[in-house]
Amino acid sequence: MKNFKVGDRVRIISNESESDNPLGSVGIISYIAYNDCRVVVKRYTDNNTCNWSHFDELELVEEE
Repeated sequence: MKNFKVGDRVRIISNESESDNPLGSVGIISYIAYNDCRVVVKRYTDNNTCNWSHFDELELVEEE
């Protein structure tokens, strides 16, 4: 498991969990559970239950 934390900027690189967040979108981790986390992506997070991603579906986005 990758070491993500709340507040990290991440990119959705896979969507096996069928999240509403589109592939390639960048968002902020707002909550971490055992094997997945909630990723808030503007315009795609109206439904709190549909924006969860597994850790292996994410990559950390470095600050520019």
